[in-house]
Amino acid sequence: MTRIRESSTSVDIVNSFDKTLLKIGVDGTLANGLGVPFGGLSHIVFPFAYDTPGLNSGVTAYTPAVGEILYNAWIEIVTAFNGTTPKADIAQTANATNNGVFWNASGSVVLSLTPVATLLPKVFSGAISTLLSGSGTSGGAPAYFTTAAPLKVWASQDGKLNGLAVGGSAGSAKLHLQTII
Repeated sequence: MTRIRESSTSVDIVNSFDKTLLKIGVDGTLANGLGVPFGGLSHIVFPFAYDTPGLNSGVTAYTPAVGEILYNAWIEIVTAFNGTTPKADIAQTANATNNGVFWNASGSVVLSLTPVATLLPKVFSGAISTLLSGSGTSGGAPAYFTTAAPLKVWASQDGKLNGLAVGGSAGSAKLHLQTII
């Protein structure tokens, strides 16, 4: 549930976890809930393939700024992966069972499908904030980057970080990130 909270200096849009998502100052300035001014929406594209070195142990796709917001993320399959049960995921820090953001929202992305884009739902579930370097809350979207730790993408046979490599001889995809700075 989203609600509006007013004060003498700003109007805040607040999520159900009582976390401010957006501050609108009386002078019309915009900032995220950490008080970092908005610089606009960015679209980052990180290509990867079945033979990307270290893909099963995670490769750095993006290094965010503290206070940046992950607005949306999806993986576009360009060429279906033909390795053993290829599944992909992303996170700054995997959870205790080595799962990532997609797994917590709806399951790791199956890379053997016919080329398709798999969107991360706008309303994240589970431990999205924790997977973005432990902001201390779980759930709620958008999610803040609370550290500048690299955001990694990985693909393995079970979709877990450090899982068995998928192998194969074909497959390429692109990780798309939309962030608000």
